[in-house]
Amino acid sequence: MLRSKSIDNAIRSHYGDEFKGIFKSWAKDIAGGDRRADTEAALSWIRQGVSAAGLGFNVMSAILQVTGFTGSIVRVGAKWIGRGVYLAGKDLRTASKDVNEKSDFMADRARTQNRELADLRNRVQDETDIERRIKTGTYLMMMGMQRVVDVPTWLGAYEKAIVEGEHDEETAVALADQAVRDSQGSGLTSDLSAIERGGPAMKLFTVFYSYMNTVFNLGITSAMTQKSKGKLAADMLLLYVVPVILNKAIKDALTPDDDDDDWDMGKIARELISEELSYLMGNMVVAREISDIPGIFLHTNKGRSYSGPAGLRNIAELHTFSQQAAQWEFDDAFRKTAINLVGNFTGLPAAQINRTISGAKALQEGKTSNPMALLFGVQ
Repeated sequence: MLRSKSIDNAIRSHYGDEFKGIFKSWAKDIAGGDRRADTEAALSWIRQGVSAAGLGFNVMSAILQVTGFTGSIVRVGAKWIGRGVYLAGKDLRTASKDVNEKSDFMADRARTQNRELADLRNRVQDETDIERRIKTGTYLMMMGMQRVVDVPTWLGAYEKAIVEGEHDEETAVALADQAVRDSQGSGLTSDLSAIERGGPAMKLFTVFYSYMNTVFNLGITSAMTQKSKGKLAADMLLLYVVPVILNKAIKDALTPDDDDDDWDMGKIARELISEELSYLMGNMVVAREISDIPGIFLHTNKGRSYSGPAGLRNIAELHTFSQQAAQWEFDDAFRKTAINLVGNFTGLPAAQINRTISGAKALQEGKTSNPMALLFGVQ
């Protein structure tokens, strides 16, 4: 289609030469896949375990997937998402099976939800089927919770296409697939933005970025197409404010606190402001690298020293491990950085392991009596 003179002229005259260039680059990346990584294997290897170390078997990250409903409401509409929740709520297993039978995209969703999962699926050299299953399995919990959002979103969009648009079955399925892609993200090359499709060096800066890029695109789309100012304001609240409040509420509710003092409303307000600013900055590559700065000025626990882009965590962790090892004190700090280092290089679920060990220690030392500490650690 891109070779057609009439289509080429239409794109260039309506959107400009740059837009045509984006399409050409997109088509080229889809055709070529991830072959460029072969020439820069070292950079690809550096980041390959970071995502699994942070998200693998991570109970808190899995639970937080439900906040993705806010994007679905913006994309599909509250009425239709409510309809999707109703249909899925009657029997999620059966509804999920029916959706998989209608949609190849949804049937393969557990392996393509984000770029890192897609990378695992495509990485076949020198790996047995068992090894691939183990690595993919580290995301099983998170994908299970994501399914709770994906299926109602798909069903709501499908019902909307059938009822409002009067589309045929094939078109309704395609529109429902697109609604899930737009609201929850996808790791397929055809769905990644140009910055996520960059070479191995660029990918070091976009680990953990897939969903935030989805939110950014939803915000831009709503701002450019929503004619009602009231609806636009509601969309912005759902995309950029409600998730921050929900994330903090869920974390505070589930994570035991080893501090018996009464709530400090001033501290809570500062933390919410810090989280909000960090969330907004996290929508954009490069800006997300300085998203901890608000926490420094607001004196919250978000203020941490910068250790480089997420894809290079293992190098920063290696420095921290060396510092701890040189002290010859095998304390909590050494334990955490040692587990993180192994996880970043191997894909071991380091974040959850450290959280569980810290929670067990807090229980043993009497800092908390809440058994949830084994899953969520302590504040």
